Amino acid sequence: MYETWLRSFHAVARHGGFTAAAGALNLSQPTITEQVKSLEGKFGVELFHRRGRTVRLSGPGAALYEITQGVAGHMEEALRFLEVAGETPAGRFAIGSVNPYYIMEPVRAFGAQYGNVDTVLSVDHRREVIQGLLDFRLDVALIGRRDPDPRITNTMLWQKRVHILLPFDHPLAKRKSLKMSDLDGQPMLLREERSTTRLAFEKAVRHAGIKVPAVMEIDSREAIREAVALGIGFGLATDGEVLPETRLCSRPVSDAEMQVVFHAACLKNRAKRPLIDAFIKIAKNHTDAA
Repeated sequence: MYETWLRSFHAVARHGGFTAAAGALNLSQPTITEQVKSLEGKFGVELFHRRGRTVRLSGPGAALYEITQGVAGHMEEALRFLEVAGETPAGRFAIGSVNPYYIMEPVRAFGAQYGNVDTVLSVDHRREVIQGLLDFRLDVALIGRRDPDPRITNTMLWQKRVHILLPFDHPLAKRKSLKMSDLDGQPMLLREERSTTRLAFEKAVRHAGIKVPAVMEIDSREAIREAVALGIGFGLATDGEVLPETRLCSRPVSDAEMQVVFHAACLKNRAKRPLIDAFIKIAKNHTDAA
């Protein structure tokens, strides 16, 4: 009984409503509603705030959802394990990444070794990638700085220098390298607040004692490049990122230690799953060979 009620609660929380949850579980909407009400009534707790057709998790509901995520995730993983069981691994393997460039070679090498595995790659912001691991939607992820969540294990892969991204016709683009003082007063395009490259640059700015006015905050790497190409401001790029050579260039900064460290991350209790372990080893070997 409780298992059925919890399954309905989890579906409503995950899909954002009773109707969507009913579709996902192939049940009627009144059945889902009644099961959630029974759960709330049995324990005297309000799990959702309801306003018309809109539902939002309450405080206790959000806490319970964190628990049911793990339960549902392990059930999904068990089914996926049965799909990939056997001498030849097969099935679906989901990879997340905060960077579209450095992940490609490990993905290529993994695909060459495990041709029967359906590899899926998602490039997104750090917050979404980490949540994907916690929700069991992703098996492994490439992130920047280590994630402090005790449920996640981090394996260091690469260190990359942060460069200044400029349009070719910018006066500073004529130099092979820059100093932090060259950037004093120059308009800048910011990445999102928790961007690892942004954090590294802001630390260097504080150390240099300069002022760099931010003209805009953009949460897309591609959008920042377009804005830089139009001369709106300078941006940031890590060493080795692919640039459209006809419009943009990147220049190192000689008097600042600006580095980004990339890690492979996965749930700690899944780190020894065969495909996860294999992918991290492949990525690490690629690092050592680079």
